[in-house]
Amino acid sequence: MKNANPNLPGAERNAESRAGAPRKGTAKIPVVVTLAGGAIFMAFGLFVYVALLGLMPGKPLVFNVPTAVIWLIATVFFCAGIGIAVYRFLPGFAGACGFISLLAFIAVFNWIAFGPGERSFTRTSSMGSGNVTITKKSSTSEIEGRIVFGLVAGFFDVLLLFGLYKSIKGHPQRDRASNGAANPVPDDKDRP
Repeated sequence: MKNANPNLPGAERNAESRAGAPRKGTAKIPVVVTLAGGAIFMAFGLFVYVALLGLMPGKPLVFNVPTAVIWLIATVFFCAGIGIAVYRFLPGFAGACGFISLLAFIAVFNWIAFGPGERSFTRTSSMGSGNVTITKKSSTSEIEGRIVFGLVAGFFDVLLLFGLYKSIKGHPQRDRASNGAANPVPDDKDRP
């Protein structure tokens, strides 16, 4: 940790960058844009929630997926929308919403890879040069699709567990800095 001692030059600058204060030269996204973007994501999530509850006019939607997975997909969008909309005003709450959205996203990938039931996957490949492009769709075996989604889900699971481990364990430098042990100023009697 550089310049953890508040008496050293540059300590204020480093403290601001650690506290999450915006750096000079970084542009903030206008509040109207964040609120509108968050509203779009929340509206999509709400649309799926309303469809799941059967409150839409007309025929109820039929999904080939368990209802819990559709709830998770709606939660991804709804919580992400809340997080986007309120980040500037309530960053802690926005972070919690983002975490819930991330957990739901990872759960969907895990269900696709490891959940019960039959899966059907398609592969799309494109070839071309210039203005001519040929796109070919073909079915893929269930095992191949589950392996691909399993690799992605496993990668996300490892990242999530690593992040949780680091947040629980904490950073030794941060812990020492809060205890006053990082970069102590030597006393005259400590010098040779």
